[in-house]
Amino acid sequence: MKKAIAILGFVLMGSALVASPPKKVNLTFNKAAKELTIQAIHKTKDVNKHFIKTLKISVNGTEREVVELKKQSSLEENLYVYKMDDVKAGDVIKVVAKCNKPGSKSAELTVE
Repeated sequence: MKKAIAILGFVLMGSALVASPPKKVNLTFNKAAKELTIQAIHKTKDVNKHFIKTLKISVNGTEREVVELKKQSSLEENLYVYKMDDVKAGDVIKVVAKCNKPGSKSAELTVE
């Protein structure tokens, strides 16, 4: 029994060490173009094997879209531009960026 608990502890510690959530998520909204730019700071050595996998975009608490990505745009970050024609001043946009390894980070922006 003690052996099983010890093994489980090592497995859980190992998965925590592999987790690499994005360091930060920056959001900017261009009112003229009606575009949301999502910058997920996430360092990787291989954009095809370790990358931001999903971007979950919500407005005022309602999920709008989950964008599935196949690779990261650079070794330092993932940039994504999302067209949002119907947002207005006061709307709250939330984005959750999730790594293909365990880990995620979110950010919110209130449209001015």
